[in-house]
Amino acid sequence: MCLLYSSELGNAPEPARQALRLLEDVVAKTGGDGALAIAAWPGLRRLETGPALWKDLGIAYDVLARVDGQDPTRVVLAYQRFVERAAADDPTCREYAGFLKKQPRRTWGPSSGGAWPRSEPIQRSSPMD
Repeated sequence: MCLLYSSELGNAPEPARQALRLLEDVVAKTGGDGALAIAAWPGLRRLETGPALWKDLGIAYDVLARVDGQDPTRVVLAYQRFVERAAADDPTCREYAGFLKKQPRRTWGPSSGGAWPRSEPIQRSSPMD
């Protein structure tokens, strides 16, 4: 809902920040994500998360990268996790996969633990454009 408000207000940062806090909390409580620097909550077991969580997380990162100058590499990492989990026939999955193909892949991905080279900016025209 926060992302909807953010979108309706021209990608307003405050609702996107609230969405980000909530989504990162879910990631933390389901096992965390090392590449995104989201630590797992101690004592909780790891749970599988659905694609919508990662898509929404990517959208929140995208909004904040545009308006606050936050690290845009998180956008790519979250969208990558969305594409990995989404059904192959999901039309938005194809759109986001196309966005990921435009990104430099020299050092990010499963074999590198998702590390992203800060010296290489992401290519704009994200699925939000």
